[in-house]
Amino acid sequence: MSGQLPIIGSRDTALLTLSVCPRYRQMPCPYSTTLRGFFIMGNERGHDITTPDKQKTEGNQPFIIGLNSMITFKPAEIFDVDALLILIQEFYQIEHLTFDDNTRDALTNLLNNKSYGGVWLIQHQGETIGYVVLTIGYSLEFHGRDAFIDELYIRANYRGQGIGSKTLDYMQEVCRSLGIKALHLEAARSNTKAQELYRRFGFKDRDRYLLTKWL
Repeated sequence: MSGQLPIIGSRDTALLTLSVCPRYRQMPCPYSTTLRGFFIMGNERGHDITTPDKQKTEGNQPFIIGLNSMITFKPAEIFDVDALLILIQEFYQIEHLTFDDNTRDALTNLLNNKSYGGVWLIQHQGETIGYVVLTIGYSLEFHGRDAFIDELYIRANYRGQGIGSKTLDYMQEVCRSLGIKALHLEAARSNTKAQELYRRFGFKDRDRYLLTKWL
């Protein structure tokens, strides 16, 4: 799927891992929509951009100079379920994923159990334009807690403007504050452009397959 990051549940995927490495600040994320399984080890801090908010047209979509600096992340609470489900349904329609009552149940369980991870609303001047889900595990190989960016969705008009990169910066800070040791990324094997982007971010290919079985 051209211009999109890996699809959740895709079987033809490669697992990449990032260890503490140099930062790639404000790198545009042209593949934008969905980051599935982004896991970052590192101590890079995001930085603010103070460019005034100006607007120009790029193709048929608005492109806002300095928009990146106006992005905030709001931890989702149980009362955000309905708003989140609208975004999740949008994402699942794009990625041809099943959206049903089990989706609501899984989201509710995640929001009610902080040990599982968390969900953040991605907002631009108070308007919710996407969301990111982080789930937490534990790994002997990585010497402690590790994490997985389970879902990252940004609405179409806001893609390609560095918001995905800023979100990853923020997730790194969250992971670091939680003492998480490693962040992993699942990328479609056919999506070589996305893989190149991840490698520029410092993710390393792992010579193994990721297999999944529903229980």
